[in-house]
Order: sequence, then structure tokens, then C-alpha cells
Amino acid sequence: MGSELEQKLYHAVELHRQGNLGEAANLYRIILVENPRHADALHHLGVIAFQTGRRDRGLDLVERAIECNELIATYHSSRASMLEALGKPIEANKARSQAGTLANSDRYRWTTRPKLQHDIEQIEYLKSIGVTEPWVSNALQGYREVLEQIHSDGQDGKAAPLHDDLYAKIKESYNRPIHIAEAPVLERGAVNPDLNSDTITRAYFDSEPEMTFFDDLLRPEAMESLRRYCLESTMWFDFRHRGGYVGAYQTDGFDAPLLGQIAEELRETLPEVLGAHPLRYVWAFKYDSELYGIGPHADEAAVNVNFWITPDEANLDPETGGLRVYGIEAPSEWDFNEYNTDQERVKRFLADSGAPEWIVPHRQGRTVMFNSNLFHATDTIRFRPGYTNRRINITMLFGDRRR
Repeated sequence: MGSELEQKLYHAVELHRQGNLGEAANLYRIILVENPRHADALHHLGVIAFQTGRRDRGLDLVERAIECNELIATYHSSRASMLEALGKPIEANKARSQAGTLANSDRYRWTTRPKLQHDIEQIEYLKSIGVTEPWVSNALQGYREVLEQIHSDGQDGKAAPLHDDLYAKIKESYNRPIHIAEAPVLERGAVNPDLNSDTITRAYFDSEPEMTFFDDLLRPEAMESLRRYCLESTMWFDFRHRGGYVGAYQTDGFDAPLLGQIAEELRETLPEVLGAHPLRYVWAFKYDSELYGIGPHADEAAVNVNFWITPDEANLDPETGGLRVYGIEAPSEWDFNEYNTDQERVKRFLADSGAPEWIVPHRQGRTVMFNSNLFHATDTIRFRPGYTNRRINITMLFGDRRR
């Protein structure tokens, strides 16, 4: 019986993928007659119901799927998107956090060569600045042995399993917040008080669509604190990117008080742009100097604020290393996966649109602020080798995409 059900599920998913929603829904219903607690069928049927306008029914089905199996990240992710569309951002954020936690549950038993190389460089850096915690001196040999033994399919970030013998060598520290630097609120403030808010605001709204950039976002002491936080803290858990870059998110501990201070002071400094839009997400990416960055995509917010904290001298080409912003918004009917992760579709759309492209070169403290629905991508990266030269960008997303 189970085998027959799985065959039906496979066929239903294929119909769903091909856009035959009615036939797929009927097959999911047949599966549920035979097994009313079939979580996958409940989830897929809920997605179809939501897509076809029966939003409350769709959400109910997805929540029933979660009741049947609460350990599937995709179910929580679908629930988050539905709650977002229903105007419930707080509940959506909680659901998205649950999805992120579950999606990362295997982060301890997989790795990539760029991830290991980053971690080795970080441990060497901590040792060089006098961090004497016992794990620092114990970790290096284990990481180097694992790097030697996993597959060597180039440097493209292809994931490899950490089998028990390899995991045992690094399990004490691998992907664990074992050392977190402090980045407290600064009494004098974090954002540069000399920013010309009127000029920035005017430039943002005069651009069609909305986009501008400006320099010297932070006070020197804020930049120094933020940079120390990003270099020292072992919070770079996200490694599943073909470009080999690693990421740190709020759900993994990228939540220093200084980040919240910067976001609130930005809203106070630029009230016409950001005042109505609370901070929704903040994350950071740290790049390999020899690889590449993020392809064209859009984000789920109203305004995107993206800034860099790596010193200018680390960049081998001052005309590149920043951000490409395309002068066209993601179609309103596209869902998150289409405008954020479907690279081939986005590239075709941009090629067909003939949209203009703005290239903003990297500078420490330079900030690019734009309508978050605009497609954007990392520019060419040519940075000096060495841990402290890695390009680090911080992204803050404000407000709701629909606004």
C-alpha cells in the first residue's frame, strides 16, 4: 500500500510541477482518502488551494501537514509565505525561523572545501590575535585533516558528507557559536551624523525605480566594532552556495545589539524612505576572494539596505567588487522562489527586458539603498587573499514587499 501511495504522490507532484493543478489536486485527494495523515499530500494540496484563491483552506491544510510531521522545513516555509500574504508578518517570521532551524539541522554533518578553508582561516586569525580558548589550539589540525580527505571537485562549494570519522575531528567547534565577539550599542551613536539625509532621500525618490548609494554610513568606532564582530564570531553556518561564500543570519546568532542600533538610526536618519518600514531581516555574507557571489535575484521586502565593511585596500579592482542593480522590478505575480532562487528564469527575464544596469563599486562604508523588488547581483570579486581581506557585506531588509 505504501509503495502504491508513493507512486501516486510522485505522479501528482509531476502534474503539479507541469501546472496541471486540477489533476494534481484530485490525485492528492485520492491519496488522502487512503491515508488522511499523509503529510506530503496535505502540504501539496494546501499549496494548490492557496494558489487558486482558497487561502484559508490552503493554510489549514499546510498546518495539518505540520501536525502530521513538524520536522519538515518546507512545510514551515510554505506556512510562512502564506501568513505573509495574509498580512501576518509576525507569525510569518516565526514560521520562517522554524523553517530555517530545520533546514540547518544537517549543517553539522555536511561541509564544503570553501567552508573548511574559511573556518581554518578564522581559527588561525583568532589564534593570531591572542584568543587562548582551548578549542582554538585543538581545532586546526582536525580541520586540516578533514580538508585533505573530503572530495576535491574544484572550489565551487559542492557539499560533501562529514562521515563519523571526519566529524569526530571537528565536532567540538564545527558550525557552533563557540566564540562570539561583543558588538554593543554605542553611546555616541552608530550611524554617521554628517550624512545628508535630504540629499539621500531626494536621490532615492528621484531615481525611477528607486535606488541610490552613499558613502561613510557609520562612525569609525561603529565600523571597527562591526568588523571585529564579523571577523571573530564563529557564526558563519550557511555554506551551501556554489560561489563558496558563507552566511550568518539572525536565527544563527547574527543579532548583535549594534546591528539593531544601526537599523533604528537609519530609520531616524531617513524617515521618508525607511520610517514606515520596520526592520524585518538582517544577514551578512563573507566571500572567498577567488570565487564569485550571488546571481541576480530580488528580496522579500520594501527597501533593501546593503553595505560593505571590508577596507578598500583589500579590493584589487576599485571599479568592481560591489553590487549590480537592474532597473526593473520582479513581476508581482512571481512567488518568492521564482524571483529569489530561479536563476535561469531571472536571467531570461532580464535579457528579454533590456533593463538598464547600475554598477556600484565596492568601498568600505558604502551603502546601496534600493527598492527591494529590483533585481540585483554581486559584482565581480577580485580581492586580495587572506582572511581579513574577505569581502563582507551586510544586508538589512525593511518593510513589506507589497508596500
